[in-house]
Amino acid sequence: MARKHPKNEQELPFVALMDTMTNVVGVLTIVLVMMGISLARAASRVFSALPPATEAQVHRAQIALDRLHADQTPLQEKLKKLTELEITPEKLAALDAEVANLKRKIEEKGIKPLNLDAMSQDRAKREAELQQKNAAVKQLMAERDRIKALLDDTPVPKAPPAKVVRIPASRPIPEGAKIEHVLVTNNGPHWINVKAIKAAFLNGFKSPSMRPMVHSEVRRGKKTVVIYDYTKLLHYFEKQKVTFHEFHVDVVWVDWSSSPLLRLVPETASSAALQDALERFNRIPKTVVMFQVTADGFEKYLAARKECDAMGVPAGWEFAGAAEYSVHIPELATNKPPVTAKPAAGPPPANEIKPPSQKLD
Repeated sequence: MARKHPKNEQELPFVALMDTMTNVVGVLTIVLVMMGISLARAASRVFSALPPATEAQVHRAQIALDRLHADQTPLQEKLKKLTELEITPEKLAALDAEVANLKRKIEEKGIKPLNLDAMSQDRAKREAELQQKNAAVKQLMAERDRIKALLDDTPVPKAPPAKVVRIPASRPIPEGAKIEHVLVTNNGPHWINVKAIKAAFLNGFKSPSMRPMVHSEVRRGKKTVVIYDYTKLLHYFEKQKVTFHEFHVDVVWVDWSSSPLLRLVPETASSAALQDALERFNRIPKTVVMFQVTADGFEKYLAARKECDAMGVPAGWEFAGAAEYSVHIPELATNKPPVTAKPAAGPPPANEIKPPSQKLD
């Protein structure tokens, strides 16, 4: 009995695949043909829609084309000349010899070649400095404009009306006259009662609390003089507040004396009327008043001077640089040595100008 051969099952799928590919190729071929037909029709429509060129337009286009051809010819010739090597070896050797000759002449004359790198760096540095100076100038100009604007907005002060002051003929102070000082500030006149001020200050040393300030006691003739310790007094008055009526009192130590100065600074208006003091001065023979007037107290001085003239008390005035008056207390002895020695006795120098003496007006 003969054997049956098995059928090949792979042949059927291969045939189906070939049929499918054939169909796809056919469809793509048809699509390409249709696209070609569509493009041909579209091009025909575009060309048919264009207006026909006139003879004049064709003539102008031909002239422009001829001009372009004419311009192209010299440019091509120039390009050809540029591409050709114009410097021959002989010319190059001659140029090298000329350069060497120039270098030799420069060296003989001592001319240094320019350092372009250094010059470039120097120029960059100077340009940076110029920029900085320009920025500084701009800032100064801005500040100038700001100050000018402030000055424009600042009101101009008006000077007070002029005042005419009569200066009478001065006369010397009588010999042996007693001078009473009156400090005149913008708060009014302040009588400097030197005797009362000294008494009040020295009476404070009679207190038992001042005994630790004593340095020693010495005998001078029939009197026993108490010598106080300068260092202890200095620290004491730095903390102690001293006043006298309307004055604040500062205890000041100077180089030329072992005794202190009392610097009187008025803090308030005068507590005592000047008229009472003038009446007292009028009862004492040969008493004159010397007004010490500050820059802002001249108006008060004129009013006080009227009262002084009405009472018939002779008076004069001097300018006071500050609203203060100093009183020396030589009665208070301390162990402080003077720093500067007294000048040697002898005639004054030829160029020394003596201060003006006090006078009445």
